[in-house]
Amino acid sequence: MNKRIVPILFALIVVACGTPATRTAPQTSVPVTAIAATPTRAPLGSTPLPANTAPAKAAPTVTRPAANNAPVASGIQLPPGFRAYAYYEGLNRPTSLAFGSDARLYIAEQNGHVFSLGDENGLGVNPREAAQVGGSTLGIAFRPGTRDLYISTTGRVYVARGAVDGSFAEPKIVVQDIPTGRHQNDQIAFTPDGQFFFLGVGSTCDACNERDPRSASILRISADGATQEVYARGTRNPFGVAIHPQTGELFSTDNGRDSPSSGVPDELNVIVKDGDYGWPPCWGQGQGSNCQGTIFPVAEFQEHSSANGMAFYSGSNFPAEYRNNVFVALWGGNLPLPTVGKRVERVVLTQPLGQWQGRVSTFASGFEHPLAVAVGPRDGALYVADHGSGVVYRIVWEGG
Repeated sequence: MNKRIVPILFALIVVACGTPATRTAPQTSVPVTAIAATPTRAPLGSTPLPANTAPAKAAPTVTRPAANNAPVASGIQLPPGFRAYAYYEGLNRPTSLAFGSDARLYIAEQNGHVFSLGDENGLGVNPREAAQVGGSTLGIAFRPGTRDLYISTTGRVYVARGAVDGSFAEPKIVVQDIPTGRHQNDQIAFTPDGQFFFLGVGSTCDACNERDPRSASILRISADGATQEVYARGTRNPFGVAIHPQTGELFSTDNGRDSPSSGVPDELNVIVKDGDYGWPPCWGQGQGSNCQGTIFPVAEFQEHSSANGMAFYSGSNFPAEYRNNVFVALWGGNLPLPTVGKRVERVVLTQPLGQWQGRVSTFASGFEHPLAVAVGPRDGALYVADHGSGVVYRIVWEGG
């Protein structure tokens, strides 16, 4: 396993298709592991603070098989036929993953450092510096059709222009003065034509009336930053955003409220223009108050599990039934909730009545604090960045 040893920073971590249903009447929430008869939702968690985070634990056991250069991560539990490998370790709180047009894996660390890795026999090799920005960096994405790397960090979005030789220019500010507080701006998803990107922006509080309409919203921003609009609202902390590879629809995770302490799940939502997703008064399938006209989640996760990074499976390595499934990283709960989350969930999406429904199940567990996921464009593997252990895992289907 390749590794890079860096000091650990104890900075604030922010981990904190069809037409979606609207909240016209309270409905019964579906258990996380069951098929949803109606759209379901998932658990949330606010930004975990280092002082309240469970004590660090050792990364899952890694053993090196005799016939393979890639070390097996035997502590990662997966469905039969899948295997996890430790792709790269020694990272300083990785927060986001993105593949470039050069097929290299780009990794953002929370301290604003972005670098890339090549691949050799299932190992991350030949690290290259890409960019360095200030603040708490939570999202990176490439603009389609270009080598330009966009970076979401506290209150700002930067772009580092990429060159043919793989180098990057000094990052320049595209957007600034984004409101921050309890949460901040999160991850980035571009439209397929590369003209606009979506940016999740978290709330400044657990539950309040925001002064700035950009707080607790999803923004739609032109690639040059000149045009900005609130695309959807009522999303407490929409950490992960991704475009459905077949339909082009926008989906997002959302962290539910901390108070009340029970009954408020985290969510997976299909995002529509001008949609209201209920925060702060309404959650789940019509729980809380003032739910009329708000949009139900497609799927729910365990409360306080901190549903964050997400990716649609668009590769060819996994069995066919995984195509266009959603993988969601659950960062996990704070003390006294040390066993909440800390896994990667699989969401199977269907449209039996023209509305998206999600069936949620655990795909991978054994992590410390998984935060970001990405699908390899060439190998079809699922890559998982563990913010807690500093390891990037590579999960592949080997049959059996």
